Amino acid sequence: MAFTLDNLAAELGIDPATLQAKPEAVAKWNGYLSQADTQYREAKESLRQAKSDQAAIDEQITKFAVNEARLAESESAAAAYKAALDKAKESGLNIDLSGIRHPSAPTPQDPTKLLQETMRTGFTQMGAAMRVQSKFQSVYNKPFVDDPVKLVDEAIAARMPVEQYAEQKYKFSEETEKQRQAEVQRKIDEGVQSGVKKWKEDNPVTAGNPSLRNGIASRHPQIFKPRTEKESSDFRRMSPRDRIVASVSRVREAIASNAE
Repeated sequence: MAFTLDNLAAELGIDPATLQAKPEAVAKWNGYLSQADTQYREAKESLRQAKSDQAAIDEQITKFAVNEARLAESESAAAAYKAALDKAKESGLNIDLSGIRHPSAPTPQDPTKLLQETMRTGFTQMGAAMRVQSKFQSVYNKPFVDDPVKLVDEAIAARMPVEQYAEQKYKFSEETEKQRQAEVQRKIDEGVQSGVKKWKEDNPVTAGNPSLRNGIASRHPQIFKPRTEKESSDFRRMSPRDRIVASVSRVREAIASNAE
C-alpha cells in the first residue's frame, strides 16, 4: 500500500482535522507520495533484474574461464608428450602413432553468444510462465498466486518444459474435464427440472381439495329459457291445474332435449 500524507501525519502527531481542512493540498501531496512509491518499486525491480542478469553473466564468465584453463592444460600436456616422443625417436626408437586419432582442439565458447543463448532461453521460459498464468486464471477463474520465477526453477529442476510441468502441477486437463462434466450434468438437471415443472403444471395435484379440480361438463347444459312477456301473461291467466300441466310439459321437453 502506498504511503500517504495521513500516515505521515500520524507519525508526526498532526491532528487529522488539519489535513481535512485542506483537501486539495492533501490530494496533491498524496499524488507526489504515490508517484515516489511507484518509482521506488520500479527501481527496486530494475535492481533485482540487473542482479539476475549480472549473475547469469558471471556464471558464463566462470564457465568460460574453466574451459580456457582446461584448454591450456590440454595443450601443455600435448606439448610434453610430443617432446618425449621426439626424444624417443632421436634415440633410435621407431614409434608408429599413425593409428591413434588425435582429438581436435576444443573450440572455445564465446561468452557473448552463451549469454545471448541463456537470455533467449530465459525469455522463452518466462513467456511460457506467462501463458501458464493466463491458463490458470482461465481454468480456475482466479488469479495465479505462485511466483513465475519459482515455477520456472521447479520446471528446470524437474527437467521438464515449463508448460508441461505446470500441467502436471496444476492439473489443467483434469480440471477442464471436471468442469465439462459438471456443465453437462447441469444441463441434464435443468432439463429434468423443466420437465417435472411442466408435468406438475399439466397434472396438478387436487386430491382432497375440490376447489383445485379442473372444470367438468355440466349435467344440465341447457337452461330453461325465460318465458316471453306474452307467455308469462298467458301462464298467469291459466287455472292452477293448467299451470301444473304446462310446467310438467316444459320440464319433459327440456329433459328430452338434454338426452339428445
